[in-house]
Parts: sequence; structure tokens; C-alpha cells
Amino acid sequence: DKNGELNEISAQLKQYGEIGKDELLNKERERESLNDAIKDNIEKVASLKANFDNFTRKLKEADDDYDYLSKEFIKNKKIIKKREFIKEGIKVLEDVKNKLTNELRIEIEKNTALFFTKMVSAKTFDEISIGEDYKIRIVKGGQPALKSLSVGETLLLGLSFMASLRKVSGFVAPVVIDTPLAPIDKDYRDNLIDFMSTSLEDTQIILLVKDTEYTENVKNKL
Repeated sequence: DKNGELNEISAQLKQYGEIGKDELLNKERERESLNDAIKDNIEKVASLKANFDNFTRKLKEADDDYDYLSKEFIKNKKIIKKREFIKEGIKVLEDVKNKLTNELRIEIEKNTALFFTKMVSAKTFDEISIGEDYKIRIVKGGQPALKSLSVGETLLLGLSFMASLRKVSGFVAPVVIDTPLAPIDKDYRDNLIDFMSTSLEDTQIILLVKDTEYTENVKNKL
């Protein structure tokens, strides 16, 4: 059977002649070239498939990372939002605190000036104020007058400031005053006693006095 097929093929080849053989050889070479190209492409396809599988695996890992990071982002976004809310709350509370502190300072300033001017009745002042740093400022005749106050007036100013702080804060505690009347001018002593009777009427006051201070007149007034 095979010999028959070969004879048949040989007969067909004879029909082509020498020119046909050359054409056939060219076709054979072309077929071999195409086979080689197929083999190369098969290798390339295999390589590309391996790369594709590798990239598919990396894509899966990237998708997993993306899902994880998305969840973390949502969680962090909530944390950031909560943090911003807390920061805003702190700012609001800070503003409220500053507002209240300023209102208290103004109230303390008003009471201090009222108490002091009542006790130092012989003098008038252009300004009695308390700054944001709680430093007291007194102006008389357009000039700072705090350092020009007498020892007695300085004591009265301190008592006025203390009584104002006590009134505004609501802080209850005994008040101890050492030799309260000794440095006070006679004109102001009655004012001081009236101050203790009115501005400190609900306060336990302990006076450490000298004999010369605690006169019958003072005793009767107290």
C-alpha cells in the first residue's frame, strides 16, 4: 500500500517536471519555516500565559490589598471625622471658657473698683481695671497710680480684690487679716469696718490686732 502511494506520488511529481519539483521544495521550505514559527509562537504563548498567570495572581493580591485598605480607609475616615469633631468640640469649649473667664474678670474688676472706691472715699481715680493677666491697673490724673498708693490704701485694694474674687467664685473660707487697722488712716477705718460688715457679712473673719488698734470705738462698731 505504501509503495503504491509512493508510486502515485512519483507519477504526480513527473507531471510537474523539474519546475514542479523546485516549486514543491519551496513549499516544503515554507512549510518548515511556518512550523518553526508555530513552535516559536507556541513557546511565546506559553511564556505569555505564565506571565498572564503571574499578573493574575498579583492582581488578586492587589485586589485583596485594595479591599483591606478600603476597609482601613473607611475606618480611618471615621476616626479622622471623630477626631475633627473632638477638635471642634475642644475649640467650642475653649471659646466658652474664654468668654466665661472674661465675663468673670469683668465682674471681679467691677466689684474690686466698687469696694475700693467706697473705702478710699477721700480720693477719686480715673480708672480701676484688671487686665487679662489679672494685673490691677489704677490711673489718677492720667498717670499710673498703683505704686503711689499708701500702705493702708494698698491693703484696702488687696482686701477689695480678695472680696471680689470670693464673691464671684463662691469660694467659702475664713479670712485672716493681720494688723488690719494699724496702717489705715483714721478717715478710712470706719470704711474698712463697714466693708467687713457688708461685703464680708457671711464670712468668718479673724483679726490679729494690736491693743492700739482694738479701741472701744472699733469694738463697738464690729
